[in-house]
Amino acid sequence: MFVTSLSGLAALYLATTSAVTAFPFGNPEKRQDTCSAVHIFLSRGWNEPYPGRQGKLAGAICYGQASCDYEDIQFVTDEATGYCDSVTEGNPSGIAQITAYAARCPDAQLVLSGYSLGANVIGDILGGGGSFFGNNTVNCTIGTTAGLDPTTSPGNKSESIMVGIVVY
Repeated sequence: MFVTSLSGLAALYLATTSAVTAFPFGNPEKRQDTCSAVHIFLSRGWNEPYPGRQGKLAGAICYGQASCDYEDIQFVTDEATGYCDSVTEGNPSGIAQITAYAARCPDAQLVLSGYSLGANVIGDILGGGGSFFGNNTVNCTIGTTAGLDPTTSPGNKSESIMVGIVVY
């Protein structure tokens, strides 16, 4: 199914999440030892616990799939760490996790999803990071990170990319 509009995507999300109240992803350590046909990397938003708002989205994506799971991109996101330090930590962590999974499971379809601060992390993983970030409440510099090479694995393995940016 191909969704061509934001309203269509929202309707698809609502339809599938109403059918999926609690998707049984299982033990995180066991998930990371196996290969799935579809593997989702979730990059959570500012001050969210893992998996953040995207847990139900991962369930909706996996609903009806014979082999599908997810993992959280590991980084700290709290007031003490700060926005730019969180993104700077998330970028190489996400690249390492995605690269390791793609090497272990070369036939897997990879889905990258980020919300809020996590969308910044996903964008930097794909295109490279390192710049000044500023809005009404935050002014800082994100550390430089090279993005995934789109011509080699895992850069050429990402099947779907979803980012949700929150404007304050």
